[in-house]
Amino acid sequence: MQSRYLLVLIWLCSSSCILAQTSFSIEEAIDYAYKESDIIKLNMLDIKEAEANINEFVSIGRPKVDGNINYQYNFIKNRSVVQDFISPAVYGVLFNEGVLEERDLGPPASNEITFQTNNALSMGIEASSLLFDGSYLLALKGARTYKDFIAKNEGISKQEIRSEITKAYLSVLIVDENIKILDKNLKNLQQIHKEAKAYYETGFVESIDVSRIELSQANIETERKKLIQLRSLNMNVLKFQMNYQEDDQLELSDDLETMVDLIDIENIDLLSEIDYNNRAEYDIILGSQELNKLDLERIEKGKYPTLVARAGLSGLVQRDNLFSNDEPGILPAAYAALGLNLPIYDGNERSAQAQKGKIKIEKAEIERQQFEKSVALQVNNARARLINAKENIKNAKTTLAIIEDIYKKTNIKYSEGVGSSVELTQAESQLYQEQSKYINALYDLILAKTELEIALGTL
Repeated sequence: MQSRYLLVLIWLCSSSCILAQTSFSIEEAIDYAYKESDIIKLNMLDIKEAEANINEFVSIGRPKVDGNINYQYNFIKNRSVVQDFISPAVYGVLFNEGVLEERDLGPPASNEITFQTNNALSMGIEASSLLFDGSYLLALKGARTYKDFIAKNEGISKQEIRSEITKAYLSVLIVDENIKILDKNLKNLQQIHKEAKAYYETGFVESIDVSRIELSQANIETERKKLIQLRSLNMNVLKFQMNYQEDDQLELSDDLETMVDLIDIENIDLLSEIDYNNRAEYDIILGSQELNKLDLERIEKGKYPTLVARAGLSGLVQRDNLFSNDEPGILPAAYAALGLNLPIYDGNERSAQAQKGKIKIEKAEIERQQFEKSVALQVNNARARLINAKENIKNAKTTLAIIEDIYKKTNIKYSEGVGSSVELTQAESQLYQEQSKYINALYDLILAKTELEIALGTL
């Protein structure tokens, strides 16, 4: 029994660990956003709605069966006035046969008669089926194409989500990297400040030297507080893009240096041809063209005849006393019919619709060409930015190494008493600037590669 409880406890703990994931790599964050995104959920509902529309449209061409039951009670019966044609006919026969002496019968009498009974009960069943309709078949094909068209929106949504998550994730990482550098610099300054105070107490440096170092410390601490606030804002943006609960803890398992190392800078192909089919938007444009062509074909097929088959079976009960077996029973009726509808002249309505359809096709072709030009420009600009980013990262890395060496030597000189605090402050300021430039160069490199992948549709 205890072992069973232990297994349940282990299972609950493992389940809670899975559910309580708080650390995400950039790919995990993107996958999480795919699952939780409201936009993706709406796209899935749009696809389901398109499927329902297809089923609804398919039902138009399927056989249909309708049943009906009608009961009518005639509390005032319809009456007709009918001249007495029976008496003149009978007397005519009698006069002709000499049974009676012929005489003038006068005008025939008129009588009110009714053919209705008190009760009327009818029952029937009717079946119909569309045998041929050219425009219906094309419209059905168009409905299925429209479903595929809607499904392609998911590709656009995923590209947008990946792009936004990547940018938001990088924004947090760039702040984290800045905070790391500030912490490192602050630690160095604390050591220098400790040494400077010791030198001041022994008379080797002036109080202004200590004050300069304390001012640098205060500036770094102020900047660090700003970065902490900025990180909180950027993290909220990332949570929003992921559709992650704002109050829940979120940690990033990737760092900026690791992401840069994953970029094979030297092997990025900057001369490959653009494959527009990789862009989800291009699929939408091509799908729109296909829909326009199908719509035009549907309009043109509207001039073909439509053939419908119908069949029905009915029964009628007419009685003064509905439940009397002495009166007539059910009067059956049945029919089968074919209906052919042949359009002859529609006032040029179809011609006008076809003209509009051709205009839509021409406009869609222009939009396709514009999109290709736009993508080509986007790719070329992204390639240029990536080339610049690659050059900037090399220069920034080289310059930072030089400035770090200068700062290290200046710090040693100051510690040995042969350098001034002014020189140390200047070297320190240059170091901070180059550190910031290097981090920004890292960010620009990753962002430039991301934008190139977005432009090529390979992100």
